Amino acid sequence: MVKAKGKYVYCWNAIDSDSRFLLASLISEGREIGDARRLFQKVKEVTKVKPSVIITDGLASYPKAIRREFGTR
Repeated sequence: MVKAKGKYVYCWNAIDSDSRFLLASLISEGREIGDARRLFQKVKEVTKVKPSVIITDGLASYPKAIRREFGTR
């Protein structure tokens, strides 16, 4: 979480594990499935490929968002 204009928001970052490049970033007020899907949609736009591995912090919203965006677990 980061504080922006006196309000706490979530900062999402997707990073390529090999190159360590930032693929996508998102600021949101919550950590829901829709927020995770928006981040994954940005990643898809940039990479144009389906990732072979996704490492997360274990948020419960990720599995459903990953299935919807990438069609796999």
